[in-house]
Amino acid sequence: MRALLREAMAAGADVVGGCPHVDPDPVAATRELVAIAAELGLPIDLHVDEQLNPGALWVRDMAAALMQTGHDHGAVASHCVSLGVQDPETQAAVAAEIAAAGLAVVTLPQTNLYLQARDRPSSPPRGLTAIRALHDAGVVVAAGADNVRDPFCAVGRSDALETAALLVMAAHLTPAEAWHAVTTASRAAIGAPATDLLPGQPAEVVALRGSSLTDALARASDERVVVHRGRVVASTTVSTVLRPLSPARTPSSLRPNPTLHALA
Repeated sequence: MRALLREAMAAGADVVGGCPHVDPDPVAATRELVAIAAELGLPIDLHVDEQLNPGALWVRDMAAALMQTGHDHGAVASHCVSLGVQDPETQAAVAAEIAAAGLAVVTLPQTNLYLQARDRPSSPPRGLTAIRALHDAGVVVAAGADNVRDPFCAVGRSDALETAALLVMAAHLTPAEAWHAVTTASRAAIGAPATDLLPGQPAEVVALRGSSLTDALARASDERVVVHRGRVVASTTVSTVLRPLSPARTPSSLRPNPTLHALA
């Protein structure tokens, strides 16, 4: 494994990644991947515990390995589904270990809601990690889409607003908390510097239509303006055409008109 990873790094890869929970020995695979990342001085991003089995808590092994190796180059654990089915005491204890290791967690509501608990017809769990316990422990919790229109998730539009809205509904986050997860926390998870709309900051902006943050999340309008390096590089407008109804038409004869909404 080390030889293959070194070859990948020499070819230009700059993050160590892996999916140790599908390895025959998840603990050994986790420790090996963390050791390699520490040796090479690279960030690490692992898909961890993507299952509802409460006995699978290999995120603890990742946190322990980070502490033991002294790895401090940025670490992310994605999914962490099984943490969400633990009792509150276990969630709090594991969250504290994750926080102590400086490990960020990325929750992926779209794919996890789609894939998890398909074999549980009665009261299926939502398949999300223990976001509230992680927040309470001070862990950086970011959010992403993961799979989009592929065998692992049939829908999706690669839109952070979609991910945030799912967090509001499925994880019971406030709109502000959900927005933080797909913006500020996501930058922090990958080691990007914080940014804000302040004089002197790089003008990297996506402008959305909405009367408030909650309205923007609920509306998720396609009407947006993208500013890159201070210049508008893309814009999408939405037009609505209202056509007069003929007096001869009755309500029962009305049909949805797919041309009413068009992207310009």
